[in-house]
Amino acid sequence: LLGSFSFPVELSGKRVEVHGDVRFTTATLFTLDSRCCAPSMAISEDGCSATCLQNEYRGLAFGTVGFSGGVHYWEIKIEQAELGSIFLGVADKANASPGEYKPPRLTRWQGWGVINYRASLCNNTERVYGDHFHANDTVGMRLDMDKGTLSVFLDGIKYGEHIVSDLGVAHDGLTPSRDRVRLRSLWPVVGFRRS
Repeated sequence: LLGSFSFPVELSGKRVEVHGDVRFTTATLFTLDSRCCAPSMAISEDGCSATCLQNEYRGLAFGTVGFSGGVHYWEIKIEQAELGSIFLGVADKANASPGEYKPPRLTRWQGWGVINYRASLCNNTERVYGDHFHANDTVGMRLDMDKGTLSVFLDGIKYGEHIVSDLGVAHDGLTPSRDRVRLRSLWPVVGFRRS
């Protein structure tokens, strides 16, 4: 489904017209970037799966698409997991001055997300959130860049029963004020570590 939009906005006292296109798809929203992933991880040839190769540190892989506006939803199927071994979320990719590229640090978990032992993570601070997710669970991530929120959904077997749970907002305040000239882009990330 394709469409276009146009609407007036006021930015720093100036009235401008914003134009854009909208696309809805059930195909792959993004893949994992084999050029932007920790050495401790392997990304499949099609970019749709990742594997932890070693347990030296908390490795991270970025998606190939960043989002600066709109609402985006994707799902991750967990094939194998130990408690505390998986991080799913979003992160800033560029942390350098305009015009210069500084690659993100891939040997630690960063950004905003959830860990599979019932915790959220932001700025190396964990807090209790959500539910455990295990092998064969599907985790849905909803990034709302207009509201600045990251929400999590869980589809899996709990206590022998199939459930789909809306775990609610894991993080808010992800987007800066709209008055800023340079908007923030957030990229999907997947992180692994072995015990």
